[in-house]
Amino acid sequence: MYAGHAAIAVLVKTMRPRIPMAVLVPVAFAPDWIEWFLQFRPVSARMESHGLLSIAIGSVVTAVVYWLGSRNPRDALAIALLYVSHWFADLVTGLKPTWPGGPNVGLLLYNHPVADVVVESLVILIAAWRYRQMLSRATPARRYLASALLAGGLIGMQIGFVLIQNPAVREPLHQIIESTPLAALSSSAERDILVSGADDGAFRMPLATFAHQPDSSESWRMTEAPPVS
Repeated sequence: MYAGHAAIAVLVKTMRPRIPMAVLVPVAFAPDWIEWFLQFRPVSARMESHGLLSIAIGSVVTAVVYWLGSRNPRDALAIALLYVSHWFADLVTGLKPTWPGGPNVGLLLYNHPVADVVVESLVILIAAWRYRQMLSRATPARRYLASALLAGGLIGMQIGFVLIQNPAVREPLHQIIESTPLAALSSSAERDILVSGADDGAFRMPLATFAHQPDSSESWRMTEAPPVS
């Protein structure tokens, strides 16, 4: 799930208005961000970020950290549940790991872009409706405008995400990116990055290693996900 995670953060905001959106959004996307970070380390990024044990640990850590800062146990519980919701939301759109050696489970709606957009748009519309109700002190015009901007922005984001997965859209974008000076630099064998280690332990890594690094995030693996066992 992509924009749907942000919509779920908005839903939590409508129920626990004292929690800042600056906290809710990072918590909602935390497993994805952890996975992207771990791609540069020799670990199983998907299991370490989206496995059930990782989700449990992450939810407890974020809840405790928030409780230490706010001393509000109910808000801390909402933070923990928001973190856990990431796994269940992704269960609808993709395939999620369970435990080491366990199966990958999920409906993999990313293989059906129209259905994915419909499902995530419904979540977004519910969040926008609840957000409009939360703005009780605003004028009706401002309430409708705020909810419309929220819904339109997130749905547009989701449609853009789906479109960029289409080869007819993705390939021209790749060609544009590869024609940039950065891509030209990465294609030259004499131009590489110097990665310095301790003493004489430096080694050279071509920039293309980073430029063409595949994204293992569930959000970008629409057709290459392993079969459900």
